[in-house]
Amino acid sequence: MPDTSQDPRYIVDDDSRLSEICVPIVHEDILYGVIDCEHPSKNFFSKRHLKMLSAIASVCAIKIQSVRANKELMEKQSKLIQVREEMLELKL
Repeated sequence: MPDTSQDPRYIVDDDSRLSEICVPIVHEDILYGVIDCEHPSKNFFSKRHLKMLSAIASVCAIKIQSVRANKELMEKQSKLIQVREEMLELKL
C-alpha cells in the first residue's frame, strides 16, 4: 500500500504507518507465512523492495520446506529403529 491512510483495509498494529508491503512465503502452494514491512512515509516501498523481499520469501519458503521434510524423515527413521528393536527383542 503506497498510502495506508487511504485504504480502509489497513490494520494498525503497534503504531500507524503510511506505507506497507506484504510478501507471502509460499512453496508448492503451501503458505508458510507473510513478510510484512511498514514505513512511516507515504510511497516508501519500491519495485526494488518488492523484488528483494520476494527473493527473501522464496529462500525462506524453500528452507522451511526443507526443515519440515528433514523432520519428517527423522521421525520415520526413529520409528523404523523402534520397530527394528522390537523385532530383535521378540527374537530373544
